[in-house]
Amino acid sequence: MFWCSLRAAALLALCAGVLSAGNVLKYARKGPRVVFQLDDGEAVIDWISGASVEISRARRGGAVAEETLPRVAVKYFDIDRTSSVLLRSDDLVLTIHKQPFRVEVRDSEQRTLLSELGMVWGAGGKVRMEFAAPRDEQWMGLGYRRDQRLAANGMMIETRHPAVLSTWKYFLRFLNPGLYRFDVGKADDTRRSVSFDAAERFSYRFHLGGNLKGALEEAMMDRAVQPPPPDGQDGLMLLHGSLSGILVPAVSAAPLAPGLRGMRDKLDPYMVTYVQEAKDRGFPVVRPLVLQFPRDPKAAGETGAYMLGDEILVARERNVYLPMGSWTDFDSNRVYEGRAAALLDAPPRFLVKSGSVLPLEEAPGGRRMSLHYFPNNGGEFFIWEPDLANISQVHAAPAGDFMRVEIESLVDREYEWVIHHARRPTAVRMDDVALIESPGGIEWRSGTWYFDRSKGNLHVRLFCVAGQDVIVNITMEGSGA
Repeated sequence: MFWCSLRAAALLALCAGVLSAGNVLKYARKGPRVVFQLDDGEAVIDWISGASVEISRARRGGAVAEETLPRVAVKYFDIDRTSSVLLRSDDLVLTIHKQPFRVEVRDSEQRTLLSELGMVWGAGGKVRMEFAAPRDEQWMGLGYRRDQRLAANGMMIETRHPAVLSTWKYFLRFLNPGLYRFDVGKADDTRRSVSFDAAERFSYRFHLGGNLKGALEEAMMDRAVQPPPPDGQDGLMLLHGSLSGILVPAVSAAPLAPGLRGMRDKLDPYMVTYVQEAKDRGFPVVRPLVLQFPRDPKAAGETGAYMLGDEILVARERNVYLPMGSWTDFDSNRVYEGRAAALLDAPPRFLVKSGSVLPLEEAPGGRRMSLHYFPNNGGEFFIWEPDLANISQVHAAPAGDFMRVEIESLVDREYEWVIHHARRPTAVRMDDVALIESPGGIEWRSGTWYFDRSKGNLHVRLFCVAGQDVIVNITMEGSGA
């Protein structure tokens, strides 16, 4: 009934093409806030940064409370026109239409990103807001879902996590706690509506990024409480969660890739590092391919595989699309070329991108760690050391028949380089000291190396003292050196 009554109310403003809403009587700047007095309440534009704003409305007799948001100093201009107010920062241009109050958000190049068509308050504080729905834009996210499509376009969705990541590189989050109903162009593909049952105040935040990950990074200061994944979670649900700004749904490999549970403990240094990145930069640990490879149109709809951090691709299905690069199946060492569909062994599979260094824990407490390097591109990894709140660094750089690997460890630790797809070396030297070959790894200890011809992997074992920079130079067969 509420939807019908709102539609009836909307007919009153049909000639204007918007839903009924309050008209602007006057406005005033108050630091980063711009307060609009409406004939049916109050509205506020609150600058969080030059690329982020909060847009709030309160019903008649109410006021929009001032938020204690983390902010950066924002320089913005306002221009009062006959029918609108223009607010402009270096990154955003907001047009506030006066009759009725509605907001249009554009970027610095004047491209319209988000356009309100209007809003109406219903009985009991029920709210319905409508936005224009450009045909070449997709909304993703809206909480944990089991939909096979990442894009929510054409769907009706109920959610308690009302957050949207747009393919137009902005992140949108509605702030009222509770259940929302989104019509993402199902009833009318030119409009998107958001409905909420009871509110004296209704607010949302808009964050613009240079790309999809940049939009999530810009939203870092607006991090909501992270909802736990529901029972029966699977990789598909986690993809939708990540696109909703849920950064760390689980730090264990088990729910992310059933069947890879043997890797769970070994992945601890890798996962801890990416959990810290999620806290520092706002990037989710689980990354749909569209988030990691936004310029690859074939990656946009892929749900059979996803990235775990930057280095690991987890394939949930056997037939998946692999993005650009070369990918090594961690178990079989088989290489697949990217920008193509691949038929993998029985899923789930665990593929690592060329140029990656993958740290794995080989002894409890991080006393021994293996560093799996996948040439032919140079690679590095910054291992987060929680006890020190700092990073150890590892680097690998190939140059034809030569290779240089380096460890800058902040803790005393034994490391084992595992260099995949290698040739047998003719020399392995740390500084000017030749390391000892241990054929077959029979006398395997620090300061030795061996070549696993069956897999084509070179193993080099070292002990690093905290603060020591350990460099190993490797000469491969065929160099003529």
